[in-house]
Amino acid sequence: MKVRHTVNGARLPVDSKGRELHKFDLAGAFGLTPNVPEDFFAQWLKENENYPPVKQGLIFAHKSERDVKAQAKEFNDVRTGLEGLDPEKPAPGITRADKG
Repeated sequence: MKVRHTVNGARLPVDSKGRELHKFDLAGAFGLTPNVPEDFFAQWLKENENYPPVKQGLIFAHKSERDVKAQAKEFNDVRTGLEGLDPEKPAPGITRADKG
């Protein structure tokens, strides 16, 4: 029997109309994925060691909620590259069409 776990990210899943499909707990900007077996997670980390969020330490596990929240706070300013753009300053050298 194949076991599947879905890693919850910082963004809540939404449908095509922007409605939240379900909620999950957040610690800072990190989505929590509870009850993942330790051996499963260790193997998954090994198999995905080159995945950028793993390399950046953005997917992590702890046994206590206190430790999860502490690491989430420590990584609060780390950027994944998937954050939304600031519409006033979308990227270096890019201006909004209506401001151009």
